[in-house]
Order: sequence, then C-alpha cells, then structure tokens
Amino acid sequence: SAAVRGMNVLVVSENNTALEVVLSRLGPLSRYCMLIDDAGDKDSFYSRLSSMLSAEAPCAVPDLEAATEEAERSIGVLDDIVASVYVEKESGMLPIRLYSEDLERRTSGRAAPEVLEENVTARARRLEYSEAAGMHRLFSDPSSAQAYMRYRRAVREHPMLMAMKDSLASKDLKDFEADLDRISRLWRGWSSGNRTMDRMALEKEAYSVLGRYFDGLGRDVLGAVLRNPEEVVDALPSYGDYSEGSRRFGGLDPAWKSYGNGMLEVSAELGTGLSEAEAGMFRLVEAEQTAMFDETFDASGMESFEDSLAKAEASMSARREAVRGLAESRLHDALDRIKESRRFGDMSRIASSRRRWSPGRFVRRFGYEMLGGVRVWLMTPEAVSEALPLEAGMFDLLVFDEASQMFLERGVPAMQRARRMVVAGDHMQLRPSAVGFARYEDSGGGSLLDSARSRFGSFMLDHHYRSLRSELIAFSNRAFYDGRLRVAPDSGPTGIPPIEVRVTDGVWEDRRNRKEAEETVKVLKELLGGDDTVGVITFNSYQRDLVTDLLEEECASDPAFGRKVAREVRRRRGGEDVGLFVKNVESVQGDERDVIVFSVGYGRDAEGRFAQRFGWLNAEGGENRLNVAVTRARRRMIVIRSFDPGEIRSDSGGPGLFKAFLRYADAVWSGDSDGASRILDSVGPAASERRSCGSCAAASLAESALRRAGFGVEHDVGTEGCVLDLVAVRDGRRVLGIEVDEGLYASDADSRARDCLRRRYLESRGWKTVRLWTPMMWRDPEKECDRIVKEAESASVTVINV
Repeated sequence: SAAVRGMNVLVVSENNTALEVVLSRLGPLSRYCMLIDDAGDKDSFYSRLSSMLSAEAPCAVPDLEAATEEAERSIGVLDDIVASVYVEKESGMLPIRLYSEDLERRTSGRAAPEVLEENVTARARRLEYSEAAGMHRLFSDPSSAQAYMRYRRAVREHPMLMAMKDSLASKDLKDFEADLDRISRLWRGWSSGNRTMDRMALEKEAYSVLGRYFDGLGRDVLGAVLRNPEEVVDALPSYGDYSEGSRRFGGLDPAWKSYGNGMLEVSAELGTGLSEAEAGMFRLVEAEQTAMFDETFDASGMESFEDSLAKAEASMSARREAVRGLAESRLHDALDRIKESRRFGDMSRIASSRRRWSPGRFVRRFGYEMLGGVRVWLMTPEAVSEALPLEAGMFDLLVFDEASQMFLERGVPAMQRARRMVVAGDHMQLRPSAVGFARYEDSGGGSLLDSARSRFGSFMLDHHYRSLRSELIAFSNRAFYDGRLRVAPDSGPTGIPPIEVRVTDGVWEDRRNRKEAEETVKVLKELLGGDDTVGVITFNSYQRDLVTDLLEEECASDPAFGRKVAREVRRRRGGEDVGLFVKNVESVQGDERDVIVFSVGYGRDAEGRFAQRFGWLNAEGGENRLNVAVTRARRRMIVIRSFDPGEIRSDSGGPGLFKAFLRYADAVWSGDSDGASRILDSVGPAASERRSCGSCAAASLAESALRRAGFGVEHDVGTEGCVLDLVAVRDGRRVLGIEVDEGLYASDADSRARDCLRRRYLESRGWKTVRLWTPMMWRDPEKECDRIVKEAESASVTVINV
C-alpha cells in the first residue's frame, strides 16, 4: 500500500534471513526491491539493479478504486447482518439475546406456571421494548420491588392513606395526630350534645385544620376520618411506606402497575422471592417481544450468508491483487527516474566496469536517480550507514523487522533518514547481542522493540500460522504469550504425535554431546528425501559444529546420502530458501521448516554428574532462546535428549521452563493428553476466546439432529484462543466445524476479521466450517437442523489438504 501511494520504504533488520523472507514473500514486487545486506557485495548490488532495469512493464494497470468499492459493498452486506440482530437497538433491545433466551425457554420442556401467564397482561407484553425494559429495570431492582410491596400493603390495609398528602414530614404527622385528637373530641362532644359551637363552625374548623394533611378534603373523607379517628391513627406508622411508594409509583402507567401487582401475586402464590417472580414474568414479556421483532425481521442475509461471504472473499482477493498490480506498476514506472536521467550512461558505464564502485559510493553519487527510482530498500543497519547518504527524511516509511534483536542505537541511523516508523518484533524471542561490535558504556541492555513498546502503543498479531498441529505451539503460547495466540484446533486424525522424543545415553563433554549428534545424523538419514523440509537446532555452537562435522563425515562415507543432503541444502520453495540447515538457537530466529530436529545436548558428564548450568538459559531473559527453539516446526519436532527432565532442580526461570517443556514433549509423545494439559496449565493461562455456545439451545438442537444422522459430536473443540462450538465427526474424522452465531458475533464486531479472516484461517488449517443461526433455529428448528446436517454430509465426503 505504501508503494501504491508512491512512498519510499526502507526495511531494516539485523537478521539477513528475515530480509530474504520479506523479499521472497513480496512475490512479483521483489524484482523492484533493492536488498543490501552487505555493503561490500558489489555483485549482488549491480545484479539486482540490472534485473530491475530490464524488468518488463506489467501488462495492465488494475482499477483499484473500483476493486475497493466492490470490496466495501460486499463487506457492507456482512455488516448488515450484524446490524440486524447482533447490535443493541436504540430501545435497548439486543435481538440475538431475545432469540437465544426464548429458544432456551422453548426447548427446556418447562411450561410457565399458569399464575405467570395470568399476571402478565397482553398490554404489558406488547409495550414498546424500551418501555418494557424500563418496567423490568424498575421491578427487577430488589429495593424497588420491596418498596412497591410495602406501598401496596399500606394501601390495601389502610385505604385512608390514599387521601392524604404524600409529602408530610414526621413533625407534620405529630401535628396531624394532635389536631385530629382535638377535632375528633370536639366532634364527639357536639354529637353528644355538648355544642359549644354550631355545626357549620365546627365543620369549617375541621376543614381548616385537617385540610392541611389531605389532598382535596371532601365531605366523605372528612366524615370517615371523624367517625373512625383511631383507624386513621393506626395507619400513620405505614405512612412512610405509602408516601415513598406514592412518589415512586403513583404516576405509573396502568400497565406497569398491573405488572407490579402481578409480581406480588406470583411471588405469594409460588412462594418465591420478588426478583424470581419478576424474572419469570419478564421472560414472558421478552418472548412476546421476540415474536414481535421476528414479524418484521428479514432473514435473507442469513439465508444467503455463504454466497455473501464468498463474494466478500472474492472481492477482497481482487482488491489485494489490484493493490499488488498497481504497486508493481508504480514501482516499475518509478524506474524511469533512472532510465531517463541524463546520467544514465554514466551509471551504466560504472555498473559494467571492471572496477565497479561500491554500492555506497554509487548510491551517494547517483542518489537522485537511485532514491527516486528504487522505492523499496531492504538493508541491515551496517548497510544503511555505509550505503545511504545521511539525509533526513529520505524515506517516507521505515520498517524495523525482528526489532527484538536490535539495540536502539543500531536503529538510529535509519531513523534519521525516515519520516515515519513501524517497529515489528517479538519481545519474547531473541534479544540483541553485542558480540562482534562495541557499544557505549552507558548504552542500555534493552532492544529497539523494548524501547518502542515502553513509549508507543502497540498491538499483537495474534493468529498463529506456522504450526499445523496445535501441540507444536501450545507450550510457547501458554508459557510466553499468556495464551493470547489464536491457534486453530487440529482438524484431522491426530495419528503420529507431532512431537517425538528420542533418549540417548550421551555424555556432556566439552560443551557437546556426541551420542546426540550421532542420533541427529541418524534422524536426518531417515527424514531427507521426502516432501518435508528439515532443520536442526542446537543450544550452542559447539553442538552445532559437532553435528555438522558428523554429517559431513556421513556424506563422505555414503555418497548417495551426500547427494541427498546437497539437494536438500539447496532446496527452495516459492522462491524462498527452505534448505536443510544446522544452526544454534542464536542464529535460527526467522527460520521455519516442516520438521525440526532439536538436539538438547546437556546431560551427565563422564563421571555421572549433572551440572545445573544451561548456558544462556540461566541468564535473565534466557528463556526466550527456548521459545525460539521450540517454535520453528510446521508439522513435526523431534527432541533428542540424554537426561531425565526431573534432574533439573529449578522450577523457575529458563531452567524451569526447559524442564516443563521436556516433560510436555514426553507427554505429547506418549499420548498422555491429560498430562500435557496439566503441564500447560502449570506454565500459563489459556485465554478464553469468547463465551462458549457449545451447550446453548441452538447448539443442542443441532447436535441432536447430527447424532440422529449418524454423526458423532464434540463440544468446544480447541483451547488456544480459537474454539469451535461443535464439531461433527464421522469415522473418527472431524468433518465440520459449527460456529454458533451468538458467541461469535459478541466476540468480534469486525466483519472482515470475524467472517473473512477467521474462515480463511480455519480453512488453511484443514477445517470446513458453517455458521449456525439462532434466529433461524428459533423460527424453524427443523429447517435449520436439516441445513446443518446437509453441510456435514457434504463435508464428510470432502477432504481438505493442508
């Protein structure tokens, strides 16, 4: 995308392999990129420049704008599904929750008690959802429910309170009691013949005095008060409940009052608490709300989801191709700056001369042409300093790759030459080493990545693509990444465990183990010549050199094997070097192979002593080297060791994790999945991707249908951040992953990530998946179950190769 915008880009890494990987994965764009990992390598520099200038122009320039518009339209269709059911409405309604909970109620087999049905009026059920939700919020609050109960009891036991004002204070009530006693005595005296004032004057006095405590005191209320003043006095202790209730509930809509009264009646008849009674009533209200919503809900988006997803994938792929095509065109056109320069003849003469200039001298002399014509540069820090002029802002974008391996000051020269910067790396892998160059005394020990993480925001690329078997990355995910990596569960029959352990009686002598080196060569003779690429990792350079020496000796004594090794060393795949290597852990970061042979090396010495010295593993941050070593394999890892993991005394730091990994490898190799899980739990947490829906009502209905059709069903498959709610199994093979919509949409609101990226990722790991729609299951369970079964039947006859 930077190339499309005409930006100059500089990619810098300490790791030459990382630069080569970036270059190879740029595909056709790589022919326009200048790789300089050695500023003294004239041949490579001029060869790449010549190749660039002779590259043919792309056939056609794609219409990126049209491709982008089509991609946005197709994603918009998926977004519309989100908006229809999975986003809370302005009224507060979340339709997917209503569908799910009502489906649960329907399938539970428990009918609502008759008293519940009787006490939820038709009007209460068909209120606008916002009003119904407000009614629920009011009466589901325990303090409000209790206040309403006291209010209704006060009114029921003392109807006279309803005539009184609801704002009287305690002093007012005392005054009222005294005034009532005086007036009632005057009234009784007048009634018994002691008429110190006439009736009209007495009534006027009564209205004047008692009217202060009643709303609109009329003749009927006055008469009732004067006939039974004791009843009024008895009601005064309940006045507080009435007064509070009148203020809070007096103005409620009749439907709300009826609902509250129903709550009291249900609670009394069923002997339940008010909260439980109200919850049961509101479930009936929401059931009606679900039906009302469904009357206008257009499910066509769900019915055509697979087609819409396919169109979205196609349009996004077309856009990616358009970006690549336009980038290639822009990069090719930029070379005209070189070809059309008046100095092109001089450049050609120098490039073809026997005494060719160094890349640095050439770039500094022809900087205008080179930096304007070549838009993408991939370089080591030394090459940046030696080959590029020191000019601020030469590059629009600077990308540091494998930044955990670079000291901050090593990146400063590149930073000086750039306007913007992206720092990429893994702080849980190798840290920078000062071996081979001097540093200032006050230089810190941290990496460029550490410095960037401490100052700027960051985000994690959490989908793990390398390992095709989850066991190969599970230990690292737990021990180093707190379970945050998303790792697809295994899709096919497990077969041979992906981690094999071979134990020798080797002796650790002079920092090497000959028996392990011999076993490593033996393993290579078994592996080489097949489809899988192979690499060997050791903990130190001494063991690496010993393995290399023994391998060379074996090649010399077995010429057929030697030819096989030679072919494997030169092996490439898709333009990328995937040849056989033998490396110590410090030089293997960035590499990956199908099969990794890991020679541990450490063991007892000739006298039977087992030293607790594990090189860099004992140092602070040394465990990162273990992380690098155990995460290079795509399909399989063979661990060769000469001691029992229990002989490591430490349970913390690098040695502790080393012991845990060896025990984990043993558990995987022996098929002890429970033991492996316990070890994983002991080293780190498993991050929960989302709320499991494998046992919800929609999933249960689908499971029953699948079982009736002869499928086995597994629940909540996967633990490393990428869980499938249900998996249909036939003949021991996992044929279909089923994702229930409710949890999936709640976990990720982005349609590209949730629908496109996730589906593509799972398919890359051999999964066929399908979406289970809760609204469709609510509307027509038989139809939705039939669809799921048909998908499983179709998937059971399809094999996806990875």
